[in-house]
Amino acid sequence: MIGLTLALFGTSGCLGTVESDGFYDSLEAPDDGDVSFDEDMDSSNNATAGADMDSSSSTPPVTREDMGVVEQDMNVETSPEDMSTPPVDPCMSVTCGQNATCSQGTCQCDAGFEGDPQAGCTPPDPCDGVTCGTNASCREGACLCPPGFVGDPNSACQPDSPGDIALRTESEVCSRWNTERGARASATWTRQPADDCDTGELHPEFLDDAIRRLNLYRWLVGLSPVVLDANANNITQHCATTMAAADVFTHYLDSSHRCYTQEAGQGAGSSNIASGVRSPADSVDLYIFDRNVNSLGHRRWSFNPKMGKTGFGWRGRYSCMYSFDQSNRSGNNPEYVAYPAPGFFPSAALGGEWSFASSTYSITSNVAVQITRLSDMTSVTVSNVERKSGTYGNMPIIGFTPSRSEVSSPGEYEVVITGLKQGGADTSVAYRVNLTSCP
Repeated sequence: MIGLTLALFGTSGCLGTVESDGFYDSLEAPDDGDVSFDEDMDSSNNATAGADMDSSSSTPPVTREDMGVVEQDMNVETSPEDMSTPPVDPCMSVTCGQNATCSQGTCQCDAGFEGDPQAGCTPPDPCDGVTCGTNASCREGACLCPPGFVGDPNSACQPDSPGDIALRTESEVCSRWNTERGARASATWTRQPADDCDTGELHPEFLDDAIRRLNLYRWLVGLSPVVLDANANNITQHCATTMAAADVFTHYLDSSHRCYTQEAGQGAGSSNIASGVRSPADSVDLYIFDRNVNSLGHRRWSFNPKMGKTGFGWRGRYSCMYSFDQSNRSGNNPEYVAYPAPGFFPSAALGGEWSFASSTYSITSNVAVQITRLSDMTSVTVSNVERKSGTYGNMPIIGFTPSRSEVSSPGEYEVVITGLKQGGADTSVAYRVNLTSCP
């Protein structure tokens, strides 16, 4: 920009000229009305200029002829640098998601990533285009059978048949218990929740730990395994999220609860629920033991022979497990489900009351239980023999409590249930439980 010096000369008639490199021009404003001042111009000069020009003066405007100023053509070249405007970065105000970069004002996924660059890009799913067999799922580009199933995952996975549980060896039972009891997941979340109301996405291995735990208990008592269901996982995750956000523990979630959703209400009303757990796998232990739950409802849903699929949700210290499925119509329907079961049974898997459930036998009001310790043929004291109320799990059930001081592991015990009916005739059932510490 060309430096301009504003000269003020009192009232002698010279007022109003602008000096620039020896040329003179009148103070008359250019056609476009813009006047530029040098950045070095002292602000006091501007103030003085205003003070010297009396706004109340009646002096008429001075014409160009009166001033006697000779017009000259000022052909002054201006440098391109002086006229240019600094370029504006088109990405200056653009915010891109994770693993994405702005280019020319547009977000793009970084090399090796895909997805929505605004929300965040992720590595390509190695399971895209992979087709797995029946009951199998893809993990990290490979097809796998779910916990409790065996076979070729590329064609079909079949439920691992429990077989005759009374004929299992101690080694077989303990190997399975020790191998499948522990947690394996290295991560909790695939996608962390953004806030209290966001359900996030639990890691598949975290959910696998839960279904593996449930199927382990079902195998111990002679039931076929179940699989995870995407919709069941969704509603139970909403259930756990709302309970955690509202800090409530109830089957009856509604719009008065913080972060409520319709899925949360559906999940809470159709699930076993637990609190104070670090994972959904830990909640399974609580459902099976069912301590201080007189109906044994959680155990009964978990041991429902008709259950074919389930789902788990977890948030904070709350967990929900979908329990109303009846899809396993063609699965095994054992004569009865006893807990602990006949044959070798890990003592670590035993908690709460003992129970006997059956859809084969009718349980009368005269039902009775006798337990004999076979090592010395001593009768064990049994209390609280009771037919439980409700229709949980679709099988009538009785609960009973042997004296803890008279039952130890290792140890074999014969259990005899009387007061049963089959086809209208009185009958009884006897089986032997061999408790083992599973070293």
